[in-house]
Amino acid sequence: MKKQQDDIFDDYAFIMRKAGKWMDEQKVKIEKMERDCAQLRAQAAELEGEV
Repeated sequence: MKKQQDDIFDDYAFIMRKAGKWMDEQKVKIEKMERDCAQLRAQAAELEGEV
């Protein structure tokens, strides 16, 4: 019984670590997209000013 509980906890901990890693990766991707978006908006504003 104790080993089964330990195995379940180990599986849960593994899944939570994977989820945490995935969330960190998504956060980095979102930050990059936000920077790219800001850069594109700045370029669009420059182009509108040139017209």
